[in-house]
Amino acid sequence: DNYFVTLKEYQPTGAPRPDIFEIKQTDKPTAVPEGHFLLRVDYISVDPYLSFKVRQPGGHGEFEGFTLGAPLEGFLAGVVEDATGCKGVKKGDVVAGMGRYQRFQVVKEGTGFLNVATGVSDDHLSYLIGVLGMPGCTAWAGVKYVLEAKEGQVLFVSGAAGAVGSLVGQLGRLKGLTVIGSAGSADKLERLKSFGFTHVFNYKECKSAADVERKLREFCPDGIDLYFDNVGGDHLQGAIAALREHGRIAICGQISQYGAGSPELVPNPSFPLLMKKARMEGFLVFDWLSQPEEMKKFYSEMGGWLKSGAVSVDETEFPVSRFGDAMAALFSGGNLGKAVVKME
Repeated sequence: DNYFVTLKEYQPTGAPRPDIFEIKQTDKPTAVPEGHFLLRVDYISVDPYLSFKVRQPGGHGEFEGFTLGAPLEGFLAGVVEDATGCKGVKKGDVVAGMGRYQRFQVVKEGTGFLNVATGVSDDHLSYLIGVLGMPGCTAWAGVKYVLEAKEGQVLFVSGAAGAVGSLVGQLGRLKGLTVIGSAGSADKLERLKSFGFTHVFNYKECKSAADVERKLREFCPDGIDLYFDNVGGDHLQGAIAALREHGRIAICGQISQYGAGSPELVPNPSFPLLMKKARMEGFLVFDWLSQPEEMKKFYSEMGGWLKSGAVSVDETEFPVSRFGDAMAALFSGGNLGKAVVKME
């Protein structure tokens, strides 16, 4: 039985509705040409950036719109079922990368997939689209290269119970930082405490940027050194107000603005950043995913922390029949940690 996930209609604004997606049947490949392998996809990823791809056709790069009726594409993990004349993969190998959200597919070797020798067991293949995949690399690169975090600093991370934010906070703890995290429920705040976050607060209690700043200064009266932004809006404004001199802000996501017909414009931050001699930098993880040597470092460091128990992982698993619900959960707070979709 072979099938793929596709888009039925475009949705110009708002959080993606479950009913714009559907599953279609297709034939299972029977021939594997020279230099190709047959991949069985076991897990596919739902990530906030995919919401840009359901808006309209066209665009370019990672944010090009999906084609109606064709397989969606994104991050996935699976097992090689057959290989013909391949140098880097063989039957039984675990691979991960970007590809079609289709259960069985023939893939040309060297096009978007890595043979992942991380020691991940079959019952944890989903880690390859989470802690050992794009979200994990985002957290790792953001803390290591963008924020350049140093022991003793104060780090604030928004969206802290999500796939990226929960890892950012834990990496901050490992580096000896004071870590503040925001999330939207009591259960999520308790989970952040178990991850070693120093302070946590419910962002739903904050009605303005001033409220966010007030919360931050309750915990750290002298302000924060670092902000990892997954949310935008009031969180970003509040963090800028609480930022110390020479502070750094990593702009990773703006989920509060995704889907808005007219995104909220943050007041021009140039003057406060100037007076604080601070830096604000946007980044996309694809800059690291495309560098094999950096990925080796990432797999080594994150894999080691995961194996030792220094980093913990939460996942919310959905069956492929509920792919649309999984996408919607990202925008309603319906997931804890990484949302993954299991192909069956």
